[in-house]
Amino acid sequence: MKCPHCGSETAGNSECCSHCGKEVRRAYLPFERNRIGSDDPSLKSRYPPEPEKEVDKSVAMELIKKLKSDYNLIGRDKESKILTGLAAILSLNQERRGTLRSVLEEAGKLIYRYSEVKEVSIGIKNPADGRFRYEVMIGFRKDVEEAHKKTSYSYEEFFDKERYQGEKISKYSEVFLAENQPYADRELLTYNRPVLIGRERKIADQYIEGDYIDVVMYGRNDEAVGWIELSATRTGKMPSAESIRWVELIASVLGIIVQSDIARRR
Repeated sequence: MKCPHCGSETAGNSECCSHCGKEVRRAYLPFERNRIGSDDPSLKSRYPPEPEKEVDKSVAMELIKKLKSDYNLIGRDKESKILTGLAAILSLNQERRGTLRSVLEEAGKLIYRYSEVKEVSIGIKNPADGRFRYEVMIGFRKDVEEAHKKTSYSYEEFFDKERYQGEKISKYSEVFLAENQPYADRELLTYNRPVLIGRERKIADQYIEGDYIDVVMYGRNDEAVGWIELSATRTGKMPSAESIRWVELIASVLGIIVQSDIARRR
């Protein structure tokens, strides 16, 4: 081998260079250890490979176990269930068996399950005549459902601020309180308990018959293509702000789906 110090040839088994007298073996040690994986038997015998250390994977496995557990627990949260429901709605819309009505029904059930609202109705704009009609009702008696189906609105009627006096709480949602009588006579039959209309509100967040919230679905260019109507609740109070925001998200998804259906049928 060559001496790494002076470059002269020296004996292969020498530890010192015969010319300069400096150590040769120690200088080559890192290089030779790198060559232990080669086929040179002399190197392997002189410098046997160090035994591989057994890696402790118990902590890593605990991490994986925790991640899996946390992931499964996520599905139990209301927010995650709502998002899972939204994913199911989008999936249903993509399936061949999925119809617009089935999508709307799934959305209504989602709101009914995971909010305090116990009366949900969903309507859309009919592209044939441009009128807004109820399509899905959840939590109502059969006769009340029929009354909903017989009711329709033109765009002007639906957004008539004199007839339907409400208070906007966001771009999408408007609250209509019974004190302002936000209904026409022909709409009284669309309430589950019309005889209770006119009862006095005793506390600020109390729901009384005649109250409702409309969450508008918007398509392209902010075109109103439908709405979700929330009325009676299981708590006897107005729907919470959290529930309203979730319904707005659902309405945004439905707005895209309904707009696509309207464009297809035009």
